[in-house]
Amino acid sequence: MRATDVRSKIVAADSSGGGVFVGFVAAPDDVRVSSSGGSAVVEVPHDETSYRADVTSSGGSREVGVKTDPESTHIVKIDSSGDPSLGGVTVDQYVGGQSKIITVIVPPVDLAQKALGSS
Repeated sequence: MRATDVRSKIVAADSSGGGVFVGFVAAPDDVRVSSSGGSAVVEVPHDETSYRADVTSSGGSREVGVKTDPESTHIVKIDSSGDPSLGGVTVDQYVGGQSKIITVIVPPVDLAQKALGSS
């Protein structure tokens, strides 16, 4: 699932069969993203907004590259579960249509096939 140039204040995205990417051009108030089959990436505008970032991953990487404040009214909650080789969690800055930094975690084909139980 991929959404770019998002302006919505409230977004919820969930995927059980692949990764999730949401890139915002306006600071969101409440973002909830969950992925059980790939990476979960949320990118927010490059500005002075701080976020209450709650990122969890059951084994993949966790990266927060934005200004955080536990008291912020701008909430970003991201969870990635499942096979840790298939994904991690990233919150970073987004620059209209393109990512300043984008984390893409793609396992080698043989590892992906093993994880999915196919050959």
